Amino acid sequence: MTAKAVPFAKDITPAEVDRIQHDSDLLRERCVLFVARTRAREALHVSWSGAGSPFLPALE
Repeated sequence: MTAKAVPFAKDITPAEVDRIQHDSDLLRERCVLFVARTRAREALHVSWSGAGSPFLPALE
């Protein structure tokens, strides 16, 4: 979960273009991550190299 991969930058509207859409895009990315996390049945291992995703603190 690197900062470049999560959230997926190409799917996020820049805040200076449209702040409401930017916030909505970030929420959608958080929801996708939530679904991925909750589908894990036995174990979930999260790793990254370099700068971690800004969403990582939310996983704790």
